[in-house]
Amino acid sequence: MLTVRPLYQPRPARWPQISLKGFFVLVTVFGVWLGVQVKWIQDRHVMIRDPRIRISGIGPDDGDPIAPLSIRVFGEPGYGIIWIETKHEGVTADEENALFERVRALFPEAVPCFTAVLQEDTVQKEVEGGGFF
Repeated sequence: MLTVRPLYQPRPARWPQISLKGFFVLVTVFGVWLGVQVKWIQDRHVMIRDPRIRISGIGPDDGDPIAPLSIRVFGEPGYGIIWIETKHEGVTADEENALFERVRALFPEAVPCFTAVLQEDTVQKEVEGGGFF
């Protein structure tokens, strides 16, 4: 007697199942992961608004910097070089080092660098004070 094999594999008699408790655990783990990623993005945005931080979009190898995958899926851009201004009044070397380490933790794709304080206030006053009008 000849048996004919089907052209396709029939589905298994029993699909993998997960209990309600297991489903809640998976949803909770996903929610915690999502919360951590959103907090990381929020902390990056707060750091970018810091007046001591300057951002350069070009990477150290002249390529487009790429943010870590876990936050890139939410549309977060990557940053190449982050300039940290030093020599602010009342800021100690320990505070500068703590800021440097915080920048390294928040922006793993970037290269943090120290730079001297830019004299924006005096430049702005010179621009506003002179001119034709």
